[in-house]
Amino acid sequence: MVIRLQTYQYFAYGSNLFTRRLQKWTPSAAFIAVGRLRGYDLRFHKKSQDNSGKCDACEMDDPSRLIWGVVYEIAAGEIPKLNIAEGLGHGYEKKTVQVECEGGTVIDAFTYYVADGQYIDSDRKPFAWYKEYVVKGAIEHNLPSEYVDAIRAEPDCQDPDEDRRSCHEQFLVDSLDP
Repeated sequence: MVIRLQTYQYFAYGSNLFTRRLQKWTPSAAFIAVGRLRGYDLRFHKKSQDNSGKCDACEMDDPSRLIWGVVYEIAAGEIPKLNIAEGLGHGYEKKTVQVECEGGTVIDAFTYYVADGQYIDSDRKPFAWYKEYVVKGAIEHNLPSEYVDAIRAEPDCQDPDEDRRSCHEQFLVDSLDP
């Protein structure tokens, strides 16, 4: 008898693009496909409790706008932990999106987005370590080089909390392949 655990498809476009970061909260996270959301723009304008800007999948009226990301399969039992880590109900909400993948395949997946304008501040900048998670994840999954360059070009700032900054920078270094 084969027992199959219930799983969900999750579209990551921000810091959770970096598989090792996502697997801190959801060890079962398994890569399914690289894909894109049509009619969305990547913004670093979500107000975070640490006073920095986090990623948002900002819906646009322009179908030529694209967010690239990754679809992961995650065990249902780990979703509550991811919801907490992502701040569901505290700036982020969840919705189902249609992710366009290679070969014309479309995958329905859930993602997090900023639903309430009170959580948006266009003047916020991501901490350098946070942006590095997004860049490393984009490189890890071979997203288009122009897209990676656009993320790198986003203005960032240094985290004033030295302990937090050091912890994330060390995680990034420890995650390098030998």
